[in-house]
Amino acid sequence: KIVIARWLQQQGESIGARDMHYIPNGIDLHQFHVMQPIANRKPAILTLYHTATWKGTNDALLALAQLHNHFPHIPITMFGVQKPAEDVIPKWISFVINPSPQALARLYNTHTIYLGASHSEGWGLPPAEAMACGCTVVCTDTGGFREYVIPGITGLISPVKKPDALYHNLVRLLEDLPYCISLQRAATQHIQQFTVDAMGSRLEELLVQQLGQATNSY
Repeated sequence: KIVIARWLQQQGESIGARDMHYIPNGIDLHQFHVMQPIANRKPAILTLYHTATWKGTNDALLALAQLHNHFPHIPITMFGVQKPAEDVIPKWISFVINPSPQALARLYNTHTIYLGASHSEGWGLPPAEAMACGCTVVCTDTGGFREYVIPGITGLISPVKKPDALYHNLVRLLEDLPYCISLQRAATQHIQQFTVDAMGSRLEELLVQQLGQATNSY
């Protein structure tokens, strides 16, 4: 039994599961990396659009609406597999439909803040990819995001289903760009441990170990 996050391991243990192995997701840092230093970027916010309620898109939109009222000049972009109806996304939000990995990496690199509003996450790839590309992450307090977002060190975390709290954290970064940059630098360094190669090696070692145990049992 393999889990990608510590909170999932705790969930498993709470229902009696044993012999679990913790192997987090891996980020392709050859694809997702800093191409444009955050210090050279103009403030801009990026977030995911998703139709699943637990992804928190409505909360993100509420937080961003507050932000737009006070900072109408700050560019905001959403991306998703499909573009929603026109009455769902305000005209002041740019939308990118189903970007390729290369296009997504460029999106991350042209924004300063990534907003993650999920109600729950197993691990959560987009904020981690954004972090690797030099975005500062503002997100909700889910077990998945906690795998790499350390409050006040590698990003800012607020309670789930609290758009006002997300808004205040966004404002905090926009009003204190040196702090935003300091979080980004710590975050980009921190995320380097979650590479595809490193996590793949851990999986391979586990499989070899398990295969050896199975062979010895015959």
